[in-house]
Amino acid sequence: MGIARRTAEQAMRQAAGQDAGADEVIDRVPATLRRDATLREAAEALIQRNAWGIPVLEDGGDYLGVCSVRSVAERCLPVRPDSLAPGAGLGYLRHDLEELRERLSREAGRPVADLLDLGVPAVRQSTSLPQLLLVLGRRAPLVPILADDGRRLVGVATWERAMRALWRGA
Repeated sequence: MGIARRTAEQAMRQAAGQDAGADEVIDRVPATLRRDATLREAAEALIQRNAWGIPVLEDGGDYLGVCSVRSVAERCLPVRPDSLAPGAGLGYLRHDLEELRERLSREAGRPVADLLDLGVPAVRQSTSLPQLLLVLGRRAPLVPILADDGRRLVGVATWERAMRALWRGA
């Protein structure tokens, strides 16, 4: 990252010998979906970009949540995966691929705002890199980064970008 692109916060962190922040690993031009996009549009965007998740924005541009591959796939399953008891056998799930596709097709027009993956936390731009790595490691391979006001999406962080920032200083 060139000196001209560094924020005052980054310069102060470097001067103080502190870790890199979330700001240094942000993809500032991520794909996004509007809240009224459909499940079909979300699935197509996820497939086309080979993405795990895509942030969803309100009409005014404020961050709403993430539509993930997991949240789309759950719409075609007869039960929610998190409702199964640990170690439960799956033998009773006798649905074939065609039936799952049929379920997904019935849900295709559902608005993406109904499909948010509530297991994906967002962090603020001032979050430190070690804190961001903990969030990435515990929750999701993609973490939305919000402005410090907590409303506006400024980008996303991924494992790949975080590791580049980490290894750059090693």
